[in-house]
Amino acid sequence: MGENKKSRATYLDMLNRGEMQVAPQAAARVAGVFEQVHRTLKPRTALASVEVRFRPYANGNCQVQIQNGALAVRLSDIYLGAPDEIIEALAWMVLSKLCRKPVPPEYPNRFRSWMGRKEMRRTMHLVRQLRGRKTISGPQGGCYNLEELFEDLNHRFFHGLMARPNLGWSRTASRTLLGHWDPSHNAIVLSRFLDRPEVPREVVELVLYHEMLHLRYPAEHHNGRRRVHTRSFREAERQFPQYKEWSAALRKLLHS
Repeated sequence: MGENKKSRATYLDMLNRGEMQVAPQAAARVAGVFEQVHRTLKPRTALASVEVRFRPYANGNCQVQIQNGALAVRLSDIYLGAPDEIIEALAWMVLSKLCRKPVPPEYPNRFRSWMGRKEMRRTMHLVRQLRGRKTISGPQGGCYNLEELFEDLNHRFFHGLMARPNLGWSRTASRTLLGHWDPSHNAIVLSRFLDRPEVPREVVELVLYHEMLHLRYPAEHHNGRRRVHTRSFREAERQFPQYKEWSAALRKLLHS
C-alpha cells in the first residue's frame, strides 16, 4: 500500500516538473493549433491573441473564452505530451461549441480513440485519485444503512465475495443521478432522494445492486468507445427478483 502511494506521488511530481519544463513550448504549440482551427471556423474574425495555460485539473477539462478578440485556453496538463492531431481534435470540439457550429464527427472519434487507450485510461485514473476530491456522507441514512444493504446483497448475489467499497449518501436529493460507482475513489454513492420512508427497501436495493454490478462487470473499451453497461451486466441486472416491477416502482417515484 505504501509503495502504491509513493508511486502515485512520484508520478504527480513528474507531471508537475514536466509542466514547468515544457509548458512554454507546449503552450505555443497548442496556441498555434487553436488559432488555426478558429481561423477555419470563423475566417472573417481574426484573433488579437491566443493565451494557453496548463492547469492541474483532476480530469481532462479544456475551457475556452474569447474577450475583446483574445482567446484564452485553459486545459489539463495531461495534454502536455498529446500529439498535434489530438490537440486539433480537442480544439475543434471546444471551439465549435463556442462558435455554435456542428463538430465534424471525425474529431470526437479521434479524441475518444486516443483517450480510450489503455495508457491514457491509467493516467486519468491516477490523476483522479491524486487530485480529485470525494465528499460523501456516511452509509447510515435516515431510513437505510447502505452497509447493511450491501452485505445482504453481497451474500444473496455474489456469494459474499465482493469487497465492500466506500459507501455513502449524496449531499443532495438528486432525481437525475440516483447512484454512481466511482472507481478512482472506490466509492458507491446513492442519491439521498432514495433515503425516505416512502421508498421501498427493494427499490433502494435495486439501485445499489446496479452500482455493485459495475464492480463485477467493469466497463469495456473497443475502438475508442467505452461501454459501461455490457451484455453480461444487463443480463445480471435482470436477475434481481421482480426486476420489472421494482423498476416500474422506481420510475413512478421519480415522476410523483
